[in-house]
Amino acid sequence: MSQAPALASEQDKLAAYRSAWQATREMLQQGKSFSGHERNCAFLNCRGPRFANVSAISGLDFEDDGRTIGLVDWDQDGDIDMWLGNRSAPRLRLMLNDCESATRPLSNERSHNGYLAVRLHGTQSNRDAIGARVSVILAPRPPDATGNETGGLPEDDAEVMLIQTLRAGDGYLSQSSKWLHFGVEAGREIRRVSVLWPSGHVDDYFDVLANSRYELTEGDAAPKRSSGGQVGELAADVGLSQQAEPVVRRTYLSNRIPMPSIEYRDCKTSESRRLSWQDSPTLLTLWASWCPPCLAELSHWTDDAGALQASSVNIVALSLDGLDTAHDTQAADASRVLQRMRFPWPAGMATREILDKLAIVESLIFNQQPGVTLPASYLVDRHGQLAVVYHTSVSVEQLRQDLDQLDATPAQRRDLAVPLPGRWLHPPRQLLLRTVARAFRERGFEQDAAQYLKLDTAFLERQRNEVGSAEQQREWNRQFAMANVDLARTLIAANQHDDAQDYLTTALQAQPDYADAHLESGELCLRRGDVKGAIRHFRSAADSQPDSVSTRAKLAAALVADGDFAAAVSSLQFVAAAVPDQLEIRAQLARALLEVGKFEDAVPHLRVAAANEEDLASALALAWILATSPADELRDGPAALDICRRQQARLKTSHLVLIDVAAAAYAETGSYPTAVNMLETALRRLVQPDSDAARSLSQRLELYRQGRPYRDDDGRYP
Repeated sequence: MSQAPALASEQDKLAAYRSAWQATREMLQQGKSFSGHERNCAFLNCRGPRFANVSAISGLDFEDDGRTIGLVDWDQDGDIDMWLGNRSAPRLRLMLNDCESATRPLSNERSHNGYLAVRLHGTQSNRDAIGARVSVILAPRPPDATGNETGGLPEDDAEVMLIQTLRAGDGYLSQSSKWLHFGVEAGREIRRVSVLWPSGHVDDYFDVLANSRYELTEGDAAPKRSSGGQVGELAADVGLSQQAEPVVRRTYLSNRIPMPSIEYRDCKTSESRRLSWQDSPTLLTLWASWCPPCLAELSHWTDDAGALQASSVNIVALSLDGLDTAHDTQAADASRVLQRMRFPWPAGMATREILDKLAIVESLIFNQQPGVTLPASYLVDRHGQLAVVYHTSVSVEQLRQDLDQLDATPAQRRDLAVPLPGRWLHPPRQLLLRTVARAFRERGFEQDAAQYLKLDTAFLERQRNEVGSAEQQREWNRQFAMANVDLARTLIAANQHDDAQDYLTTALQAQPDYADAHLESGELCLRRGDVKGAIRHFRSAADSQPDSVSTRAKLAAALVADGDFAAAVSSLQFVAAAVPDQLEIRAQLARALLEVGKFEDAVPHLRVAAANEEDLASALALAWILATSPADELRDGPAALDICRRQQARLKTSHLVLIDVAAAAYAETGSYPTAVNMLETALRRLVQPDSDAARSLSQRLELYRQGRPYRDDDGRYP
């Protein structure tokens, strides 16, 4: 059963749905299988009520995360081949059908199955004849040389009709060939081919031979035999080489990501330093004294220091010595290596925080959780944006080439990022940094998250001022408002409430009905003690999200805090109807109903809330109404007394309000002496005998002495 919310307004279900997808994405990023390594299945139609499982014998039972399948006679040998597409590597598999076919029999027998392939061309119908229905009528099988029926089966004496409908595509993310393929049973001839075109016109084609390919045109009764295309030219067309090329683990980014803040400990001075990404390109490299490729790389750079320094690149080498428990090396080992090498650039020691931040950046680029591989280098342009990631040693030639391309335009970057030339469907897209900020915030790097969000809002502000159409303006306003709210949330987490309010105000200026901005603003108002301000924002959020349970709950809580119980009732009723098992909401609704004098409406909710024995207030409120209500239909002295006894047994201590309610329950049941004794004892124990509580107890005590029960007109006590 799908868990997707049916309506966009179901915000509470939407949050849970998104959370589930987030958990799924995290597992995929860890390299886990989407399908749980379940093998592909293939079933064979045996002309009976059941299919045969041929998954293993067919060779199709891969453990891949399969996604798509496309059917085509790829090698044009008369049988159907398959292209399989997967979510992960291998992304494509070509499965050639090597079973017996008309062009490739597996034995010397003269009798073998054949095929017919047809391609349709519409004239009155659509050009590709999508929706056409093709019927191939096969003649009965002739008798063999002895005069006996070949198969000896009843269906051998009858015509066979094979039917297919041409579709544009009926598979997930795939489309099969528009050539319709029919299997022709051995010994049968094709009597005719009938096509019902989408226009309603019917054409019959005769003189059609098996083991052939025909092109059929609407309105033309003469089938045209096709020789088919050439096979085996794909490699030559795209210039594929049969020789293996060296693997270059280098990733050039078309969408550059601003680098996070990096602080390291200097090898020479042991002082803490922060990397400056501005003014000149920077190459950040990770290495260790126990890594031979790292040492060779640093040595080559040192030998060509003059050429690299002429390129104005700033190289910073951070050592992982001391971080890997598998190698017994420390910072001193790294320092000795650099001194012997006479490394001319800044160097320091990496930290777990640095590795965590770089891992976040790489997870956003490669959509998986990366491990630490050495050597690893990161080329950053003079604007502080990551341009190239290297997971291998970097030659001086490659580094200088990449440095020369740092100022490429967005379109040029996109071409440089792919291994093959081609045409693009859309212009280069700008990376929205909210995703980056969210990833850093989830790992606890709030300052980096705030910095990314500030960059994101600045970019969106520029876009808002450049777009022309009203629809584009609305979309950029929406994106801008979302970015400002995300930034405000980050600042709230850092207790920077004033700055957060400024960004929330900006968000509401861009999109006045943005519910999330109103909700966050309302929460800030409550922090400042501005309950009425919170109510205004929560009301606006509820207007934008009328079906949101959490929004109505926030509004109700603010109204209760402001003492506006009448207004709170409707929101509390909405929430209670949506989540009837939430006992706390039932208790709040009951209290609001009591405050506005709707005792009869409050009792059912008090009964539900009192099911939680820890809720003393609801239990006593219910018992008080059952014992003291002026309405005969609401009073139930024994039930009130039972509630008080259960609470007394749970608390195991004297409680003034509980004693007062229990005394009223005893009086309602006619046990006046017990009620009198309880209140007299309570009055003797009062620390302040002249208090309002003492006077109320004395008034009720006098009634009980007279043999009269107490009746509470407003029903709000206790």
